Amino acid sequence: MSGEERSEYDTRMKRRILGTIRFIGELFVRSMLASKIIFGCIALLLGDESKEQIEEDLESLCRLLETVGKQLDDKYKTSNKNSLEMVFNGLKSLSNNPN
Repeated sequence: MSGEERSEYDTRMKRRILGTIRFIGELFVRSMLASKIIFGCIALLLGDESKEQIEEDLESLCRLLETVGKQLDDKYKTSNKNSLEMVFNGLKSLSNNPN
């Protein structure tokens, strides 16, 4: 595969992944997906301390939060408040991590 073909392939895959993430978010917004699944996706994309974070995971996480953030905040303020705080604390620790 040439450099140009590889770049085109990477671009298509990125669009596809972000589209899938948006689709998952829209399913949640339309109450067709449980918050438990969304928080599972968030946890998977956020990773943990031992996992090397890749840029695509963070971009996907941002896209997912952009899609579902308002609904999570509005609908689940009390029951999932700790979960949302954990997500934002995880993002904060990633932003403070020099790696």
